[in-house]
Amino acid sequence: MEAEAEEFDRANKIRWTAIFPGAKDGLDDPRINPMAAGAPSLSKLAGERLLVCTASEDPRAPRARAYCDAVRASGWRGEVEWYESNGERHAFFIANHGSRGAVKLMHRVVDFLAGH
Repeated sequence: MEAEAEEFDRANKIRWTAIFPGAKDGLDDPRINPMAAGAPSLSKLAGERLLVCTASEDPRAPRARAYCDAVRASGWRGEVEWYESNGERHAFFIANHGSRGAVKLMHRVVDFLAGH
């Protein structure tokens, strides 16, 4: 995505080349990117509810938002929810698992799983 920083994009390409060397189109391989050309329709997602979470300072946040929007626009009949942890970076909830933001995220995920 254009909104992603070049540095992140470069690092991500290196990472995915190591993780999935057979990806024909790199990051745009439909097995990696569910919005890539040739990916199965998002309208056929299994389940009835989807929670997409990101951190506002994560370079991946625009991609997560685009995914959430694409699912909503796909005609999928399920319920899509968005949650963003403001002021946080990628994987903040691991290194700072007891932080206010991490606890708030965990409560949101638990509430979602419980059907609230």
